[in-house]
Amino acid sequence: MLTSIVADSLTQSKHNPDRELFGQGIGNALCSVVGAMPGAGATMRTVINVKSGGTSRLSGMIHAVTLLLVVLFIAPLASQIPLAILAGILIKVGIDILDFRLLEVWNKIPKNDLAVMISVFLVTVFVDLITAVGVGIVLASLLIVYRITKETQIVLDNESNAESSYELQDKQTRIIKITGAFFFGSSTVFESRVNSILDIKTIIIDIVDVPFIDLTAIFSLENLILKLKKDDIKVKIVSKEKHKNKLLKLNKTHSFDGVSFYAKVEDAVNNI
Repeated sequence: MLTSIVADSLTQSKHNPDRELFGQGIGNALCSVVGAMPGAGATMRTVINVKSGGTSRLSGMIHAVTLLLVVLFIAPLASQIPLAILAGILIKVGIDILDFRLLEVWNKIPKNDLAVMISVFLVTVFVDLITAVGVGIVLASLLIVYRITKETQIVLDNESNAESSYELQDKQTRIIKITGAFFFGSSTVFESRVNSILDIKTIIIDIVDVPFIDLTAIFSLENLILKLKKDDIKVKIVSKEKHKNKLLKLNKTHSFDGVSFYAKVEDAVNNI
């Protein structure tokens, strides 16, 4: 995929990831049949190919056949090529691979993204490319989780001015609204906010603006509802139909038994 992205930037085209992975998988499966070594697209050879004018699928096939001929018949002749020449070619190709756009905007890139790029660069130089790709994927995934967690908002009714719309104090009711992804990264914050609510008889949990809920968040919600029930606190959930079905489908501990579901906050407040 890395090689395909580099080729896209050089040829101003767009590859088909499904086709690339499917073809790569078939090729590696056939390698196991004949005892050959499995492999993948090589960025350097791709860059040389494109820079030399080869931009079609035929160029890749010709490259493969040529390499096969070199291995089978022309190996003694190829071994006479001086290493200095090969080193010079690799240096030239390495320079061509560099994306100089990064150098122009490096001081404007968010620090988190810049840290990931520098880490991948150092691992590539001092370890190897495959390890660097793995490190980059892990760091980028952690960064995405961090950003999603930061974007998720969990607010009480008095923090969102909802109290002015609903007379909640007299009813000893509080509304807690979740906006954004409700997953393992935000479930702990949600629990702490709910546990900070005192002297209530009913709590309304508004998850209408939640795009998705993961399993960890569902388990946290179940445990929290069971705790609230022990404290004789009624729970009402305002959610979309898909979230309601998902919660009830995974209701193995029967924690959602007795919990009322509504499509709108107004309906939940009016039915207290």
